[in-house]
Amino acid sequence: MLNVVVTGNLASSVEPSKNPDWLKVRVGSNSTKRNRDGGYDKVTTWCSGVVNANQVKGIRDRLVKGAYVVASVSDCHIDTYQSRDGETRASLALGIIRILEVGKSPVDGASSAPKADNAVADYSQPQHGSPNQQSQYQQQQQPQQQQPSPYSALPY
Repeated sequence: MLNVVVTGNLASSVEPSKNPDWLKVRVGSNSTKRNRDGGYDKVTTWCSGVVNANQVKGIRDRLVKGAYVVASVSDCHIDTYQSRDGETRASLALGIIRILEVGKSPVDGASSAPKADNAVADYSQPQHGSPNQQSQYQQQQQPQQQQPSPYSALPY
């Protein structure tokens, strides 16, 4: 059995298939390919498949054109098609998508993006609680002495 993980952006919003329990998904995965001249060409691999509508209930509103997704399938094959310019091209037919995760989506908007001044969060201190609780946390943090590894004495 061949397991494939595809990452890329949705070519369009998910739409119902003939069976309303399933949604059509089309993903464009960009990569670069070395050409004969020694340069690089941008290549887009188109992948299409279906996902169970119940599986994506919580994220369906974020599955819009341009959303970054990760799709995992265990059944796929290569299809060929004629492009607008007459070339024969290949696409990956994913079949049933077992796992579909969504990353950044256009519907997330600017409100979910971190501000420039606090783009890196500081997780060394608790994010919630009174100043008294925070000082207790800092007092509990003592530098710990590193124990030697039992494997450090091995000759290899």
